[in-house]
Amino acid sequence: MSEEAIAKGLQSGGALLRGASGFMAGKSNARLARAEAQAAVRTGVAQDDEIRMAARRTAGEAIAAMGAAGGGLGQGSALEVQREIDVESGLVRLRVKADARNRAGALNYQARIYKRQGAFELLGGFMDAGAAAVGGGGGG
Repeated sequence: MSEEAIAKGLQSGGALLRGASGFMAGKSNARLARAEAQAAVRTGVAQDDEIRMAARRTAGEAIAAMGAAGGGLGQGSALEVQREIDVESGLVRLRVKADARNRAGALNYQARIYKRQGAFELLGGFMDAGAAAVGGGGGG
């Protein structure tokens, strides 16, 4: 085997390894992005629960204070306090959920880009290997 043939073989092999490495990196990055997306959703759910529980606690404390002060419970001011807390906490919870969904969506989109990028790296590796095999050099 001539030195030129060996060099072409090595160039081809190197191009294939670079392409396969890029493909695997793309898959790995995509997997990490999807895991981050799932974590973003779980974080949003946890924050939603924390906000809901804090709102209930605040409403309970406010209504108890009104009752202790002689205010009527379940009507008038106490009912308005409960409604106001429900509305405010509901708006905050909606924003938290929307933020979590948006972050998860962006991360899932990034995962698709990583995966596609890895596929193109593999294709490029094959093309570079073919070019090196026929004497056109190859990327790298």
